[in-house]
Amino acid sequence: AFDHSSLRWFRAFTCLTAPRGLPSSPVQHGTISGDLNGLLSAPSWRTAIRIAIEREKGSHEFYNQAAKIARYPGTKQMFEFLAKEELKHRRILEEELNKDYSKEM
Repeated sequence: AFDHSSLRWFRAFTCLTAPRGLPSSPVQHGTISGDLNGLLSAPSWRTAIRIAIEREKGSHEFYNQAAKIARYPGTKQMFEFLAKEELKHRRILEEELNKDYSKEM
């Protein structure tokens, strides 16, 4: 049986605590002039991946905690699955971060 009370808790909690993504781009703030000055201060792709890795770690921990407090086996299983998915995402990002793209040029 699916635990709808846990799902309601999950929705409420994630709406209140979920990261809202990376800071908005310089374009959205109107800081880029005709010569694209704002792009010079944009974070590197490595920084973006590091941020994503940290978010995957946080998501993994969140789903693990949710699995621990789930009342029903089906709900626990769902959160455990989601936690494992976050580990996969983290590994993919770490592999990208560790690639040496200078060898490909």
